[in-house]
Amino acid sequence: MNFTLKTLTAVASGSIAASMAFSGVAQAQVNANASFGGSIIGGVTFDGALGSVNSLNFASQSGVILQLSDDYTPFNGSTAPNDFANDNGGGSAVSGDILGLGNLFGLSLTTLDFSSLPDDGSDVYFPLSNFLTWSTGTTPANRFTFRANSARIAAQSNSNLNIVFGGIFSDSQTGANSYADSLSSVSLSITASGLNAGAATLTFGTPPEVPVPEEVLPVPEPTTTIFGLLVVGAAGLASRPRKS
Repeated sequence: MNFTLKTLTAVASGSIAASMAFSGVAQAQVNANASFGGSIIGGVTFDGALGSVNSLNFASQSGVILQLSDDYTPFNGSTAPNDFANDNGGGSAVSGDILGLGNLFGLSLTTLDFSSLPDDGSDVYFPLSNFLTWSTGTTPANRFTFRANSARIAAQSNSNLNIVFGGIFSDSQTGANSYADSLSSVSLSITASGLNAGAATLTFGTPPEVPVPEEVLPVPEPTTTIFGLLVVGAAGLASRPRKS
């Protein structure tokens, strides 16, 4: 029997269809329209005037959810029920996703070094794995995560500091009763409350509450770039025809 590309494609498609029929078709996740605001327990400390610092020390790696609006309006989006405040009725089919005032969220770090962020407010590559984790008290714990990919300094003075993170919201649950990965934003605000100390609040939103890039790639190290140019140059010289 001679197999053509069309025959092989049909066979493969049939195998996939049979496999799906046998195992059951996976139901799609849904997109979240969700937001919450909270305060980091104990606030932050820093070395010097807030307007000139480039790192923050968190007093704890826990925060308290203090704001849950019934509706949420993402940037350039339409107002819709906040999924985290309306169980199985926020426009999604996900149940057990309700947050409550007083619920805790976690931070993945104790010190935030933002010395790599430029002063012009532009977004740069700034990876933070599981920067935020939170749950509704359902299994598993810390069901939801936010991992940052980019960051920018939106404002900085001796009284206030605002850093905006762009990244991905993820749900560790799978299937129809769960959320798909989606672009999100976290806005971290520091308000100086005394010498070298301040209160720390943040807001999370998915889709993003403020403009954030979909993806920011790391800038290659200068040595890597130079090495790459040397390799390309050497390859070009090697490919030149030799004179007879």
